[in-house]
Amino acid sequence: MWFIQVLRVCGRELLLVFRDQGVVIFFLLLNAVYPVLYAIIYNPEVVRNEAVVVVDDNRTGMSRDLVRRMDATQEVAIVGYAANMQEAQEAMHSKACYGILYVPRDFSQNITRGEQGHVSLYCDMSVMMRYKAMFTALTNVTQAMGGERLAAVVEPVLNMGGSIIENRQVPVGNPAMGIASAVLL
Repeated sequence: MWFIQVLRVCGRELLLVFRDQGVVIFFLLLNAVYPVLYAIIYNPEVVRNEAVVVVDDNRTGMSRDLVRRMDATQEVAIVGYAANMQEAQEAMHSKACYGILYVPRDFSQNITRGEQGHVSLYCDMSVMMRYKAMFTALTNVTQAMGGERLAAVVEPVLNMGGSIIENRQVPVGNPAMGIASAVLL
């Protein structure tokens, strides 16, 4: 007897829910439209050759190698150099670039001494895909450079050939490395 009453109450509540236009729009229509709209906005899901300006206060072969490798990635295109951060920020504000790569004065000295070298990447966050592309490129380049430095130090000791650390991206389930596919999967 009580079970039938519970079913009647649930049925009445469901009718009330589906009579409310706001609830129907929120729970049914938005859930159907949002994935399609999201995929349209972020099509083709990946960005290539994002414009980056470099502020190189180090001006050594190592910093030039870092910039050259960044420019060689498919994610980043180095569009120029700036004399200082203020000039680079002006380029970013005028949309001449969407990122700033800053190489500090002590970059190569720290690496040569066996310490950690630091670089900074400043990104326009208006589109998260830009940040992801620039950060991915910088991560891959710095890991490759670090692996080569490690191999140069360790190889004579181990007397072996090849790379000590191999950096390779393997997209599992998202071969285009697209954000919309990653979110919708």
